[in-house]
Amino acid sequence: MKNRIHCCIVYYVFIQLIAVGFASKSDFKCSKNFASYRCRLNTRTPYRFVANNNETEIKFKGCTAKKIWFMIRHGARLPEPNILSETKNLQLLRDQILTKCNLSKCNLSTVQINRLKNWKTQFTEASQPRMLVKEGEQELFGLGQRYQSRFPNLMPKKFTNQTIKLKFTNKQRTAESARYFTIGLSGNNSFQKVWLPKPVSKDAVLQFSSTCDSWLDWVNNNRTASEQYEMFESSTVVRKMLDDLSARLGVKVTLETARLIYDVCSYETAWNKTKSAWCLLKSSDYKIFEFIKDLKTYWTDGYGYPLNYEQACPVLVDMFTFFTDERQEYKISAYFSHTSNILKTFALLNIIKDEFPLRYDTFEKSRNRNWRTSLINTFATNFAFILYDCDTGPGIIVQHQERILNLPGCPKNTPCPLDTMKNNYPLVPENCNFQKMCALANPSHE
Repeated sequence: MKNRIHCCIVYYVFIQLIAVGFASKSDFKCSKNFASYRCRLNTRTPYRFVANNNETEIKFKGCTAKKIWFMIRHGARLPEPNILSETKNLQLLRDQILTKCNLSKCNLSTVQINRLKNWKTQFTEASQPRMLVKEGEQELFGLGQRYQSRFPNLMPKKFTNQTIKLKFTNKQRTAESARYFTIGLSGNNSFQKVWLPKPVSKDAVLQFSSTCDSWLDWVNNNRTASEQYEMFESSTVVRKMLDDLSARLGVKVTLETARLIYDVCSYETAWNKTKSAWCLLKSSDYKIFEFIKDLKTYWTDGYGYPLNYEQACPVLVDMFTFFTDERQEYKISAYFSHTSNILKTFALLNIIKDEFPLRYDTFEKSRNRNWRTSLINTFATNFAFILYDCDTGPGIIVQHQERILNLPGCPKNTPCPLDTMKNNYPLVPENCNFQKMCALANPSHE
């Protein structure tokens, strides 16, 4: 009996610590034209910079929310193996910069120099690559908590697995993201009653790209898909940036070194509430590195090739099926996936397409582009499709980063009639022949 009481006390304290620790919010918010380096960190941008903290219940006159379908990227994580392996080189670079600064051969401020002196790496070669970190747990917990507040009737704080359908890939970062999202949804009170299913691999909705042979061969492994960002990396714009950075740091900086500085700045900004010692680039430098990433994802995940987004059709088929199949017992369906899936789905919705293709020579022209991974695909990026039963019939609200997306052909800021959505995206199974489009025989690249 004493052991049982002790376990309950420990569990209660653990949950309360989570609630207190995850209560932090950021008043800073990125927008399309904001110049801060914090809005130029591409896919490593922390979700707190874009989250919508308004938890007001989402209601529409004459409508009742019936179901919600989520697609969510995992939260903030540790870096890739190649960045972890560069830890020693980063420490050596720090020492070289400080030596030059002591000789007055660098052009850094006293604050920047002191940050470098006090810097200690938060990861080592022994760290597990791509593991979810504390910030990632907070991101998903807060997301779940806010959606529970917005839809209390669909998401009561006491629920079981008959309420929510969870699905995530066979990666630690998506599994843990699902866990903390569920803790947030359950209001901490009933998480012990919620069973997490086994992860899945090469799922048609979660990881369609990994099973699309034509995309793997014609795009992902094709030099043509990478030539735009590689040409930009060799441009005078990038060379000038490297010369300027070398002069400011007092040491010769290669593109690989500059990229490491940018990457560590990005990760440490995501993990911490204070400025990283490695955020040493100028505002224009961050825009350059952001554009490199955007070029890469545009051609492999976006509008560069129709196959990129056409293969995402199983995602919307699953959503429509979930909403229209009356045999479905669940009120909530939540999928936890990765960057490639999120961006291809976004492109399929056809709401962020620019007037011209992104190319290596469109840097200046593309400053106000819609394809900005720093805004559209941060850590914990999410889509929510909410089905409403309205007096005029069923309708759907689509949210991205917890804000309403007004889709083409749909009324603004109100549920889009289900029939209109189906006309805009006629993706029933017979119109989404995934096997055919992903066969190796000559996919469309026009």
